[in-house]
Amino acid sequence: MQIAIDADTLKPFFHFVELTPRRSGKCPACWGAIDLKSGEVLFRQGDLCTSVYLIISGKVEIRIEKSGDSSHNLVTLGSGAILGEMGPLTEEPRGATCVALGETHLAELPISALHGGLERGSRWATKFIMATAKVLAQRLSALNKGTISMMIQLEKSKSKAPVEDELERLRRRLLTEWSF
Repeated sequence: MQIAIDADTLKPFFHFVELTPRRSGKCPACWGAIDLKSGEVLFRQGDLCTSVYLIISGKVEIRIEKSGDSSHNLVTLGSGAILGEMGPLTEEPRGATCVALGETHLAELPISALHGGLERGSRWATKFIMATAKVLAQRLSALNKGTISMMIQLEKSKSKAPVEDELERLRRRLLTEWSF
């Protein structure tokens, strides 16, 4: 079932909540609809980043591919979530793989459309980037709090090795696993 992407579809998302109906009406023309079946891959770790996605309904799992056939589930995202949002900012390949966990409907914004909106000074594109920056800043803040908590544990325990291992894992997560 193909879901039409219109202003009403986008309005519930954090990125568009502040847009007026007149301004949000211009935005949907850029968006496409994608329907995934359970187990279908949206993108793979290492792929070029060409789009940003909003989950209209369903769930996806973001996986970090390890050596061989193993992977690590980083996060499960559901309706209302954004994914692939770092691509327009970093211009790096996908840092993780995205797999549908059941029937999932997404809105797709090609990065070229976002860049075009920014070049034209479109309000929706500016709001979208600002909201994306806020989401990423919140993630970084959570990681900072986790780091502080581990440093406090280190000082309390006087046992450096296990906590230093935790700090190294947190550092790797910050620098690699969050870049999907």
